[in-house]
Order: sequence, then C-alpha cells, then structure tokens
Amino acid sequence: MDKKILPEQTFSSANEFFQNYMKQQAEYLSSAPITTQKEADEIMDFVALSYQPTLGFDRNIYTERALSKQYLTQMDSVAFRVASKGFDVKPMTILDDVRFCQLVDSTHFNRADRMAPLFGLPFPYWTRSFTEDAIKRVEDCDGEWSSKKAKGIAEYYPSILRASQQMAAKIEKGQVETALLKDIKDRVAEIESLPNTADVYFSTGGYENFLDLELPDRSSRELRDAVGQLRSTVRERQSTSMAVVKQFIVEKLVFPESQYMADDWQEQASYDAPRCALPEIPSDADYTLKGIHRDACSMAISTASKQRAQAKCEITKSESGLSHEELKTVLRINTGGNSLFDLPDMELGDFFCRYNSRSKITWEEKGLFSTSYKLKAQLHSDKNLSTTATFKVADDGEGLVPVKIEHSVGGNLSEMALQDRMICLVAPDKSWCAQK
Repeated sequence: MDKKILPEQTFSSANEFFQNYMKQQAEYLSSAPITTQKEADEIMDFVALSYQPTLGFDRNIYTERALSKQYLTQMDSVAFRVASKGFDVKPMTILDDVRFCQLVDSTHFNRADRMAPLFGLPFPYWTRSFTEDAIKRVEDCDGEWSSKKAKGIAEYYPSILRASQQMAAKIEKGQVETALLKDIKDRVAEIESLPNTADVYFSTGGYENFLDLELPDRSSRELRDAVGQLRSTVRERQSTSMAVVKQFIVEKLVFPESQYMADDWQEQASYDAPRCALPEIPSDADYTLKGIHRDACSMAISTASKQRAQAKCEITKSESGLSHEELKTVLRINTGGNSLFDLPDMELGDFFCRYNSRSKITWEEKGLFSTSYKLKAQLHSDKNLSTTATFKVADDGEGLVPVKIEHSVGGNLSEMALQDRMICLVAPDKSWCAQK
C-alpha cells in the first residue's frame, strides 16, 4: 500500500515545488530593473540559467508542458522588455550542440514554428542573419531530419519576418507610450511644484498648456489613466488659482485720476471691454477667466466712478464758499417714504454734491436775533425755475428743519405734502411745483 502512496506524495511535492519555482521566477523577471545593456544581458542570462534544458521530471524542459510554456512566456516577456528599452536581445538558452542536435531529430520539434525554444529566442526577434545561422546550425547536425527541418525554417522565414515587423511596430508604440508616460508624470510633478501665482497662471495659458499632448490613436489603459490624472491635476490647480487671478486682475484694473476725472469718463458701472483691456486676457480666454475679468472690470469702473464723484464733491464744496462747519450742518429733510425721490437726512455739503449737477445750490444765513437759513436750488437748464427752502434750528438743537418751501413760479408750497415739497427742492421742474 505504501508503494502506491509514496510516489503520489513525491509527485505532489515535486509539482508544488515547480509551481512555486515558476511563480518566483516570473515575479523576479517582471520587476528586475533594465536600465543598461549590462542589466539587460544579466536578466537574459538569468532566464537561460533558470530554465535549463534538463529542468523537469523528465529532465527535458521542452517536453514538460507547464515548464515549456512558462519558459516561452518568460522569453517573450523579457525579450519585449529588453527591446522596448532599446537594448539588444540575445538567445536565452545554454543548450549545447550535442543536445541541440538530439532535439532537432526528435519528433517533438517536427514543425518549424515550434523550434524557437531550441534557439532561446522568440521568432519576432529573429533577424535575417540569425535565421541564416539557425538554418546552418540545424544542417550541421547531419541527422536524419536535419536537412528537412533546416528547409522548413527557411520556408517559414516570411512568417518570421512578418512577426518581426509587427513586433517592431509594437515596440515603437510601446516606446512612444513609455516616453509619453514619463512626460505626463513630469508635467504633473511640475504643476505641483509651481507656485500658485497669477504670473504662473497666465504664462501657462491657465495651465492648459500642460494638456498639449499628441496621443496615439489607440492608447493603453495605463496611458489613458495617466492623461486622466494630468487633466485632474490641471483642473484642480485652475480651481485653486481663481482667487489669486481675480485679485491680480482687480489690482491691475486701477484707473488713474487723470482718466476717471476726464470729461469723457463714462460712469456706468458695467463691463467695458476697451477700458478694461488687459494683455493677460486674450479674446479666446476661457469662460471662467472672462467672467472674472468682467466682474473685476465692473468693480473697477464703479470704484473709479465713486472716486470721481468724491473728487467732484470736494471741488463743489470748495466752490460753494462755505466754511467746513457750515458744510457739516445737518439738514433734517428725511421724508421717510419709499419713493425714488425720498431724501435722507444729510449734511449740507452732501446736498451740494448730490444735486449740484442738476441745479445751482446756494446757502444763505439771515437774521440777527432769530436766525434762519435759506437753501435755494435753481435749475441749470431753466434759470426761471427754482425752489427755496427756509430752515430753522430744530427744537432739540440737532440740525435744521424746513419751515417753508417756496417755488419761483408756484409760490408757497408749505401746504403740500412733505414728500412733494422735498421733490420740488431737488427737482424744481416737476409740474406740480410750478402750479399757480
């Protein structure tokens, strides 16, 4: 009974050993570095030594199906890795001439397309000279089948040549992809190393320049994933750059006093492309950048217009001839309504600034014992139309309150509603103000 069990256990253990052996060899050969011809030669020598002709139960690697398949797989894999790196591929076998000739005459290699393992080199890597040497080596065996098998290799040469050409195209594509993968990796690293500044943003075309790649028509999944990572990195950096770019544009769009104080200054706070033109914002800029530019432009025009209004206000106050204290006098003219012409309480100086463009504003103090004040608004477009408001000091001593409103045509308006009287003060041309 033991005679039956022991051989089975031995076979099982040996089979497990070979399975682990092949797995370890495959892991090493797939990860071993190939950066020089020396390293390429060393890994090809390793294949030759790891898969010796006498490996296996029958001490014949060529007849052990699993080992033979693994040997061919590793030859193909290593040869492709070496060739893809641009290094020379050499035979990966230590088969001597005696054993070689024995195998040539065996029935296992009865077809030319099966003979590549005997030479330790997959057919796609056979050159014409290598093929000629292989034919001669087979012929030199001088065996029963040598001549026929040599002729078979010669007749198989067109297939070898076709395989070689296909492999060359595959390797070239692989080399292109390898170069692209490195280029993409370098671009991602460069983006991540760049400072998040407006100068970098504009010099890189909003980081879009990093996406300028010439990709092959059909790309590997690895390359597609790398391109996806690059795009994701670009979009993320674009997003984080927006605040910096906006601040840059806002700082750039500062109009000088000579420009916003000019007579032809347009005060509307809206997008004005000619006034806000920047060399950094091309006509074909992306939608996000154009949006930032548009908002910054409107903001800059609004800011400049406010500066213009403030400057003109100071000029108006100066030309009024009133003292600083007089200009600070508070007019309690708040109508408390919701109309377009509603007036808030305001300082006399602000009243001059707000309505001086529409009417000529004058201020007069009268009386010796009971002081009163007159504020007159005379329409620039029609000097016959004017409204005069008489003020007195409020009972609580806080500012001045209107006690009488008169119109140059309509007479005393004091009986009118406060809202209407205030409208007549700032717009003397309103129809009801001039009623007789």
